[in-house]
Amino acid sequence: MSGSDTDIEVIKDEILWLLIACYVIKSMDTDPGVKFETRWGIGNWLFSRTTVFESIIMRACRLDDDSPSNWSFRTAQKRLNSEIKDQKRISNIIRLTKQYRQEINQIKVYIRNNGLAHIPINEKPEITEFNPVPFLKIACEILDDLIGEKVNFTYSCGSYEKIDLREHYGI
Repeated sequence: MSGSDTDIEVIKDEILWLLIACYVIKSMDTDPGVKFETRWGIGNWLFSRTTVFESIIMRACRLDDDSPSNWSFRTAQKRLNSEIKDQKRISNIIRLTKQYRQEINQIKVYIRNNGLAHIPINEKPEITEFNPVPFLKIACEILDDLIGEKVNFTYSCGSYEKIDLREHYGI
């Protein structure tokens, strides 16, 4: 893409962090890697898991933002309309963006609106776990269409420890 590279990079980074956060929280649940020998260890693990969970919710919702002054799939699609000449691709982006909104709606309403962004008196979010793969898949497909090619996402913690996040999630 030309002048809109910066526009897409913000969304690409958001999706990368979303994929990493989902990978990390799953790893924490299956192999905490923390020795629960002290209350501090348990407390730090619980705090970290809660923070990663909240990050997933906020990042997923940010990609669906309606405001024209904030980065989101909608904003990127509108900004790139003049650059994307293929009407089928534009239609697919619009369709996928609507599908993404439907996929995260329950998360947005029950967790973000009623627990993270606003804290209702005497209420607690009902959803504490969910399957992120459906909305991760749609997010990656939207980005692929915005850029015009499949985007690779790799998470690395060293020169030997690398994981292809799309492959990991089957997307």
